[in-house]
Amino acid sequence: NCVFLALESPEFREDREQMFFTADMFFTVIFVLEFVLKVVALGALQTPFRKKRSWSKISNDDELLVWTDRSYQAVFFMHTLNPKILDLPGLAIECIRSNDGYCIVHLWGTQVLRIVFYEGSFATCYKLKNQEHGHWELWHERVKPPTDKELETVLLSFDLTDHHHNAYFASNWNRLDAVVVFGA
Repeated sequence: NCVFLALESPEFREDREQMFFTADMFFTVIFVLEFVLKVVALGALQTPFRKKRSWSKISNDDELLVWTDRSYQAVFFMHTLNPKILDLPGLAIECIRSNDGYCIVHLWGTQVLRIVFYEGSFATCYKLKNQEHGHWELWHERVKPPTDKELETVLLSFDLTDHHHNAYFASNWNRLDAVVVFGA
């Protein structure tokens, strides 16, 4: 495409009008196919289109202290069943609440945990296994992961959201690319 753009000039174009028209059509089709493949592979939008629940961040310090305390109580309970979960206090550095009763607490201390509560009661927990790769593991080998994939997506994401960070329209560069493709 760049070569054809460099060759195109008023004098040169008059002699080869059909060649440039064919090249323009060819490259337009290629760029549209590229756009379609990216949207299919990455998804179009950053936020899920049909999500069951919405999440809100808890930013009130008093409420964060309450969730820090509940989290420590959950850690104490988990330690009685699995000594690999250390019975040490931590700090709830982030906490999100859903509109249907779930609350996820990101507890930071000598161990990093994501503790899930449902209607205020302990539901499950993930422990950070490998910080460099962002791998999480369930707190006990006999515990099954949540069957709700939307909940698990938020729970295991690096930023406690259900956003698709690689979605096509999440990037300003791709938005500009779409304007160029559809403008052609």
